[in-house]
Amino acid sequence: MKKIIYLIFLLIPLNGFSNDPCSQGDDALEKMAYQEAIVFYKICLEKSETTAAMERLAAAYQLIANYEKAAEWYGKAATNNDFSN
Repeated sequence: MKKIIYLIFLLIPLNGFSNDPCSQGDDALEKMAYQEAIVFYKICLEKSETTAAMERLAAAYQLIANYEKAAEWYGKAATNNDFSN
């Protein structure tokens, strides 16, 4: 019985935290931690080059006034063939 209770307490914190870099990027963007969001979106894009991640990365660059990088990523998103959200 003690083992079951111990296991439950170990698994509860894992439920509330996401290891997905795309979700972590979204969370950082929402918290206005733009540099952090950029790092997470770059990791996300290494796994899967989705249009949504490219657009969010571009938005993060735009919000820190790095317009060259923002334009670069908006351009990549516009020519990407993946139309996922």
